[in-house]
Amino acid sequence: MKKKKKKKKKKKKKKKKKKKKKKKKKKKKKKKKKKKKKKKKKKKKKKKKKKKKKKKKKKKKKKKKKKKKKKKKKKKKKKKKLERNKFLPIFWIIAKQFKIPKQSKILKSFKNTKYLSRTQ
Repeated sequence: MKKKKKKKKKKKKKKKKKKKKKKKKKKKKKKKKKKKKKKKKKKKKKKKKKKKKKKKKKKKKKKKKKKKKKKKKKKKKKKKKLERNKFLPIFWIIAKQFKIPKQSKILKSFKNTKYLSRTQ
């Protein structure tokens, strides 16, 4: 009888798991930023443009000024009248001393004089 050859069992080689090496992260060196010096800008002076005034507007303004002048004149006249009235009682006292009646022509002429303030 022939001897049966024993089949040699092939041993399965266990694959060794390779350990993955952890890569070390390199720390990046922070570069220091150089501060840039800001250049001062010279301010340009703006030339003011002269606005051309319309002639029509000027005419209107002149008219207004004339009106104002008229008003001022009226006020002055009123003041003069008040000043005259202040001196009237003085004239009556004088008239009493000389025994002149109030409604005489002499007193009326005093009332109407323009130079009362000069000849007080």
